[in-house]
Amino acid sequence: MGDDSANGRRITDHGLYADIRGDAGAPALLFLHGGPGQGCYEFMAIQGGLLGRSVRLIGIDQRGVDRSAPLPVKGEAEAGGAGLTVADLVEDCEAVREALGIERWAVAGQSFGGRLALRYAAAYPRHTSAVIFENPVWDLAASARAKACDWELSQSALPAEMNVGGKSGVT
Repeated sequence: MGDDSANGRRITDHGLYADIRGDAGAPALLFLHGGPGQGCYEFMAIQGGLLGRSVRLIGIDQRGVDRSAPLPVKGEAEAGGAGLTVADLVEDCEAVREALGIERWAVAGQSFGGRLALRYAAAYPRHTSAVIFENPVWDLAASARAKACDWELSQSALPAEMNVGGKSGVT
């Protein structure tokens, strides 16, 4: 069928940016980035060409992230950042599938994207052929605590002049 020429455009009513690589007739694979807020740029830059040789790879920037349309200002008719839910992000994935005319696809999720991939597969099992998890985040609260602890440890190991807080654990 030839290469998919839709690479690099906004799709869906919420202006989600989609980076699409590979043959439009190849099995489809949706990549869901971590974050939230990380974007798919790095993954697609590094893996897009390689994976695009065997699958139709679709990387999206989640709602309000990177190249997708910004979130509306709070109080406008559409949901602003405070009203955005995981269910909204799952529905965005389904809107992408419908917009691209894909019947079934595999869904790969990295970090927070793994959580979305699982939620999408549970909501739309007939449209999901496989789910791939890469370093998924299952417990957001525990992950946030671990990240804060890692930050504290990394700061305590630095000399005072390099430490963001100005204190040093090195004597």
